Amino acid sequence: MGYERRSILTGAASAGALALAGCIGDDDDPDETDGDPEETTDTDPSISISQPTDGATVDAPVTIAASVENFVLESAENDPREGAGHAHVLIDRAPYDAGETIPFEDGIVHLSDGGSSTDLELATGEHELTMQLANAAHVAHDAWDTVTVTVADVDETDDSGGGPY
Repeated sequence: MGYERRSILTGAASAGALALAGCIGDDDDPDETDGDPEETTDTDPSISISQPTDGATVDAPVTIAASVENFVLESAENDPREGAGHAHVLIDRAPYDAGETIPFEDGIVHLSDGGSSTDLELATGEHELTMQLANAAHVAHDAWDTVTVTVADVDETDDSGGGPY
């Protein structure tokens, strides 16, 4: 009977040591998070400009389009709700901080219909285009993407006589 009791105690002690060893981990594990609220998660809204590509030279009008994840694009006429809203195009402007209201002014295009693309009439030269998400009340989310494009110089007085061939 003493032998069985000793085996049980030895087994229990070994199991306890293994459990304790499992609790002591390497703090440098890149797959572990420390609960930092600033870290993004797979459920945070995101927006990615799919057209035009960063660094592209484009003709006017410039089509800008984006894909959105973890966010429902909808009309700005709806009541604000969590995880839904619309996109804005900021032309040669920095993105707004989360919580700021995106105003109605030059250089800002509101895609209030819930769309993810639009055509922009831009002057010849380099432009920084940012798409940023906001709720129906135009309160900015910390979800934006930026590309820089160069709009080609289109000679409107082309008298070469050439046609579209």
